[in-house]
Amino acid sequence: MAQHRSLTFAERGATPLVGDLYRPEGTDACPVLLGVPGGGWRRGHREQLASWGAFLADQGFAVFSIDYRRSETGTAYPENIEDVHAALDFLNRSAESLGVDAARLGVLGASAGAHLAALVALRYERPLVRAAVLAYGVYDLTTHWRYEAADPRAEGLTQRMMGCSPLDDPQLYAEASPRHHVAGASARRLKALIVWGTADEVVQPEQSTTFAEALSRAGTYVETEPVAGAGHFWFSNDSIANTDGLTAALAPKVARFLRRHLS
Repeated sequence: MAQHRSLTFAERGATPLVGDLYRPEGTDACPVLLGVPGGGWRRGHREQLASWGAFLADQGFAVFSIDYRRSETGTAYPENIEDVHAALDFLNRSAESLGVDAARLGVLGASAGAHLAALVALRYERPLVRAAVLAYGVYDLTTHWRYEAADPRAEGLTQRMMGCSPLDDPQLYAEASPRHHVAGASARRLKALIVWGTADEVVQPEQSTTFAEALSRAGTYVETEPVAGAGHFWFSNDSIANTDGLTAALAPKVARFLRRHLS
């Protein structure tokens, strides 16, 4: 049975940043994953990963699913990645009081959350992220900006989050793209499970396949899990308790991956 409580991990002016900690019952320090929900960098809430938090707590892992600054009224980068990194620091500093093991630290993210989770795992060497579970993320922002620009249904969420186009500041887009950080020391120590739906029309499946290939070439241990016929949103929206859902089928594979690389 999972224990669940909400905790403030940082203050931004008068606004607290809050995370929900799901933890196995018991007193032993357990591995912990930072959960980063999606929402196009503009929407979303920490409760989106509640199903994963409860499931993984039952498997022996803690999950700290967080809120972070979003582009509700304008630019959100680099504030969003600073918030995600602050949450990692909080887990590292507070590990003993939280009953988690900061030496066995991972990240879990979907969509925009997978972008931020991958970026924090690759760009920062401390605290060290050992494992990453990433679902249909955006790993090259310039490529995704072009995809959005060609889709009349798109809301221009990438440019909104970044505050400019890659034509205005290509270096900023490179800095904010996980794909451009695969050659560092953090990548060589990382174990990654990359998940995507083959029929995703919101984020191109090629974002995941090319990122997985780049990581593998750089020396990262990578497992891939393409989900045939799946679109977007299901990783966060489907309850694992729904045995007919896509997440229910994926959940045992995620647990096995984490047991191999964080336990």
